[in-house]
Amino acid sequence: MTDEQQDAAWENAIIVDGYNKDLVRKDICGAWMEKDKYKDADSSFGWHVDHIRPQAGNEDYASIDGHDYMDDDLNLQAMQIVNNGMGGKGNKYPTFDSAIQGSGKSNIESVEEFTISQEKQDELEELFK
Repeated sequence: MTDEQQDAAWENAIIVDGYNKDLVRKDICGAWMEKDKYKDADSSFGWHVDHIRPQAGNEDYASIDGHDYMDDDLNLQAMQIVNNGMGGKGNKYPTFDSAIQGSGKSNIESVEEFTISQEKQDELEELFK
């Protein structure tokens, strides 16, 4: 991912009142992330860039007329590293299971089903027409 894509994904993460939005945010599951922990699998605050609409099964949208729709800012979000990979989001859409959620000022293991908001689904449907 480019720096611009990382920034776009970070901007799509949840801002938490009382915290510097440039340093700390939460993912869609409520898991804490720290911006400087990008790709840091050793930190519980590590995160990856996630494709909201998964790449698997959507290869036809990889590049149309020179635009990579899968990597469009609308389809990118920052997601806590475990939620994005090991048993979390996977390739399910629009629902997925969390693996990690925020609790107080830390992250804990917690499995819960989440659904991408209807508003976001509608935006992505428009993008992928």
